[in-house]
Amino acid sequence: MAPITERISTGIPGLDNMTSGGFVKGHTILLCGTYGTGKTTFCLQFLVDGAKRGENGLFITFEEDPEQLAQEGEEFGWDIKGLEKQNKLKIIRISPQDLLNLVEAGFGQIGGVIKGMDVKRIIVDPIIMFDLLGKDEYEKRKYVLDFVTWLKKHGCTAIITMDEVPGTEDDAHSGIAESVVDAIIALYHPQEKKRRTRAIEIIKMRETKHSEELADFEIDSNGIVVKSGGN
Repeated sequence: MAPITERISTGIPGLDNMTSGGFVKGHTILLCGTYGTGKTTFCLQFLVDGAKRGENGLFITFEEDPEQLAQEGEEFGWDIKGLEKQNKLKIIRISPQDLLNLVEAGFGQIGGVIKGMDVKRIIVDPIIMFDLLGKDEYEKRKYVLDFVTWLKKHGCTAIITMDEVPGTEDDAHSGIAESVVDAIIALYHPQEKKRRTRAIEIIKMRETKHSEELADFEIDSNGIVVKSGGN
């Protein structure tokens, strides 16, 4: 009898139906999409959902201001600061120079946070910052692979973001991350006539029978809601 694959909720209404019940526990998901597609909202929603389920979360950002991220969450009614005070969620910003020091130190600083908070869900935004560390494609791929492997050893389910979608004309770097992640989800926000629409696609997901539809989604006062899609 095949072992049962343990899953965790995505926190996105409608998305669990597209993924046979959610993300595989311990997997790393690449979340792709150009600016304005909803990646930050998706990531915060994933962490807030985890906090409600007793799965503490860590948001590692290389660009965004933690205060701004907390404010973005408040727009959807998510008490980010309150969750931080309860030690259920933490947002840390790492500069490019600090990232190099972090890698050279074996990710010890992050490891301390994961252990201290018993972190189960992690966001890394954006993964492209690891490009700054490598002199060539081999070295860049190694840094990403080492980091993803390290996350898996800690039993974390992780979402790493990228501002490009594999296979599109804007895709210049995704091959590095594509090769090491367990799943790829793309968010789209194309213009049709005089308005923009939103869609989500699961490009790949290991150990999962997933929807192959391009499903519609919207961002309302409660966050992201997938409107269609299923197995």
